[in-house]
Amino acid sequence: MNWITLALKNIKLILISIGIAALITSGIWIYFHGKSVQRMSTQIELLQTEIEQQKKVSEILNEVNQEYQKQRDEREKSLLESLRSLREVKENDEVSNKYLDQPIPDGVRTVRERARCLHLPYLCGETERDENSSD
Repeated sequence: MNWITLALKNIKLILISIGIAALITSGIWIYFHGKSVQRMSTQIELLQTEIEQQKKVSEILNEVNQEYQKQRDEREKSLLESLRSLREVKENDEVSNKYLDQPIPDGVRTVRERARCLHLPYLCGETERDENSSD
């Protein structure tokens, strides 16, 4: 009977030791898990800030793009109106028609192309832009 009592006492000590070890392990796990959650929370806040900044940049770029498109449309409209007016003058006035049928001198053509490329660069080819930038 002594050995049974001794075994029961040892089992109680073993169970108490296992319980204490489980509590300590749980405490350590909770501590490190809390640290991990805190790091993730900080990273989430940083990512949210970055997303907000990206949205602001995107909005600004959209506004700039819309303004650029508006200016481009206005320039194209102006160019088309000028070409239409020139065509009307050429069709309705014989003197102007004869004058406009004359070949344009190379120097005047070059200046005209430079001006066109400065104001409407997207209408110029790469070689025209390169030639104009080198002068």
